[in-house]
Amino acid sequence: MGFHIKSFLFALAGVFLVWGDALAICTATKQDCADGYYNMRGCQVDSPLHPVGYECKPCPAPFDRSGNNGDTIAECYATKTCSVDEQCLIHYNGDTSCSDGVGAPGNNHLEIIDQNVECVGNDRNCKDFNVGSIDWGGEWNSSQNSAEYMVCDKNEQSGTARWQNNKWNISGCRCSHSGFIWHKKCDGKYVLVPRYPNSGLSGIGDEIEYSETPEQYYCNGCKIGTVPRYVCINDSSYQCYNMDNGQSGNVVCECKDVNAPYYATGCTITYPFDANVTSGCHDVSDNNISSGCQKSCPAGMETIENGATSIDDCVPDVSQTYSDGTGTFTLGTERCP
Repeated sequence: MGFHIKSFLFALAGVFLVWGDALAICTATKQDCADGYYNMRGCQVDSPLHPVGYECKPCPAPFDRSGNNGDTIAECYATKTCSVDEQCLIHYNGDTSCSDGVGAPGNNHLEIIDQNVECVGNDRNCKDFNVGSIDWGGEWNSSQNSAEYMVCDKNEQSGTARWQNNKWNISGCRCSHSGFIWHKKCDGKYVLVPRYPNSGLSGIGDEIEYSETPEQYYCNGCKIGTVPRYVCINDSSYQCYNMDNGQSGNVVCECKDVNAPYYATGCTITYPFDANVTSGCHDVSDNNISSGCQKSCPAGMETIENGATSIDDCVPDVSQTYSDGTGTFTLGTERCP
């Protein structure tokens, strides 16, 4: 019986020895952690010769912290503007379900949306992001009428944004808009790229700002009083390129005021556009502009100013002479009241 008591006492002493070592390990000196980290106290009870003690762990994005000696992960927080326009703190509660709760592990991250912490997939359609106004200068936006600036609607976006290095990489986002291109005097379509593609966005509530200079564009119509002026071969190596038509041929890149003695009522440009251009980019001669875009006045009539918009702008051709019994004369250009 005494033998068994001794064995029990030796065993109990061993337990207290290990427990004491474990306590010593767990109470290792607390270290200072840099901003963005918190102190995690760990214990390696089964390996007393290799204590872990306190160690610094990074806060999970988008959470952060400033100041040293944060003791727990609950001190990881994000400062956001609350609904009352005041700054508030949102603390991380230690939930790790985002790592494997949506999709495959590692394909998600934590993000603060409308003051709530949500698990968000690392791939996001670009059209999920809002778009900032394109209202700065540049040659494409030099009109005094802001309604003629390059524009982009949220739903016109395409491509995928990817969460990389704790921010959204938007370099693959594009915005395609159809409408008036003031800088080229034509109706058309253009593709915009992000103005700051490498800066990234901190959250899906941020706006993408697109550049006022298009990556590619083309004209598909000339306004009243204008006709095609400039064409390029349909080649994606040019800025002017018909993204919607895979056929070869020429692409209208700009319209101009119609030259006298013609007038123009506006036209839709159909593709491929035949302007007898076999390479590069060239001006369009008046002889190669179709009758659908450029119209002639009736015989003996002409327009006398560029940009004429209708047959009402046609006046008698003063270079023509007429004869009757009284002699030779020309017709004036003044209209009767």
